[in-house]
Amino acid sequence: MKSYIYTLLIVAALTIAGNTAATLIVDPYCIMHPLLGEFAFEPNSRYGKVAFLLKNCARFDTYIAGDSRSEVLSESDFPAVHGGRFYNIASGGDDIGSIVKRLEFLIGRGCPIAAVVVGGSLNATLRSSANGLARREYPGISGESRSIFYARYFLSSQALMNYVIVLMSAVSHPLRYYADGHADYMWSMKSDFAEGCAPQTPPANNPLPAELSAYRDFAGLAARNHFKAIVWIAPRRTLRSSPRDSYTGQYVAQLRAIPNLSIIEPDLGSPLLADFHYWHDCVHFRRTVFQQLVSPAASELLVEP
Repeated sequence: MKSYIYTLLIVAALTIAGNTAATLIVDPYCIMHPLLGEFAFEPNSRYGKVAFLLKNCARFDTYIAGDSRSEVLSESDFPAVHGGRFYNIASGGDDIGSIVKRLEFLIGRGCPIAAVVVGGSLNATLRSSANGLARREYPGISGESRSIFYARYFLSSQALMNYVIVLMSAVSHPLRYYADGHADYMWSMKSDFAEGCAPQTPPANNPLPAELSAYRDFAGLAARNHFKAIVWIAPRRTLRSSPRDSYTGQYVAQLRAIPNLSIIEPDLGSPLLADFHYWHDCVHFRRTVFQQLVSPAASELLVEP
């Protein structure tokens, strides 16, 4: 009986050790490896970017933040700004509440911040749960025990299983991360979106009041730490040029009422919003949209003394 129990224990230990070794080598969520290069599987960029900045934040003072619409942006998207030291801390499915906590953490570690440019999203219902392995916060921000955090990735088989499932599936969205934190999403242009984008409507459980409170926290953080807080409203693709809808208008008006925030709203009458050539889907645009509709105003704010 004892030998049977010992055998079971040895098999269990070898199984755990084998899973841990394999997960450490593959490291699908990029916990132990630098967030650089091409990925066929979404890594945990929230963790990777904070881990990098804790050692390198003295090199940067201007941050790009937001969700996947912001994650593709870099210093090259602000050509009027010379000598800026940009780092992109945006992450897929991110929200302003999480961004504020991340900035507070970095400021508390002595990271210099001169400006933060945030992409404001109106489609909060599309955001994924922060509990997913790809979107867990750095333990120092979430308050989660480091041992529990790392155990989720390396002692459990979930990380490796998720990786294998994605690689075996027919659907893959490869992306490439760069040293300044920004990513290139390697989507193909989809002409089927020429007729498929519905107008923005308020979600059933409207999260915007909570977001407005988080934006007030963002503005307060900027005022206390003397950095510029810039928010641009991410546009959606529309079937035709149209005036601002009432839902967006009310939200932007409330944002503008918050002191210490600079708000940029793209021209919703621009023909770029109705041309599928500039869009990957209904909400993800090619960088030309940002460069033409947002960058000029954002660059002007960044270079103001």
